[in-house]
Amino acid sequence: MVSVSLDFKFDAKGVASDKRKGLLQIVVRMNKTSRRKHISTGIRLYKNQFSDKKGFTCINHDNGKDITSGAWEIFNKIEKYCLSDRCQGWEDIDNWDKDQGELESVVKFIESEIKLRNMEYNTLKAHITLVNKLNDFKNI
Repeated sequence: MVSVSLDFKFDAKGVASDKRKGLLQIVVRMNKTSRRKHISTGIRLYKNQFSDKKGFTCINHDNGKDITSGAWEIFNKIEKYCLSDRCQGWEDIDNWDKDQGELESVVKFIESEIKLRNMEYNTLKAHITLVNKLNDFKNI
């Protein structure tokens, strides 16, 4: 994977105030280009609860330490994925939270069940069609 840098971005839309919450996002930038991706953390905070000290710190909140550690955990997972062999290109960054083996394990399970059971022709045909569709879906 090409080199990337990550950073926190709070309230990209500029809607946060003392009464409205803004979204905390992680920005992944490809170095030496202007390409960037915004990945949502799912954390919404008021304007007075965000601090950019040390990247991101949640302040003025009862669960500030938990929110901060959760955001950093997501940040570290994304960074680890970007540096791993699973991330082959820029488009793969969107799949940081997807498990690669999920679809393959379902297909392998169905194929093994087809081999083990004595099925009628139409049932076997339907199962094979399902496996083929799952394999086509994986290649999209």
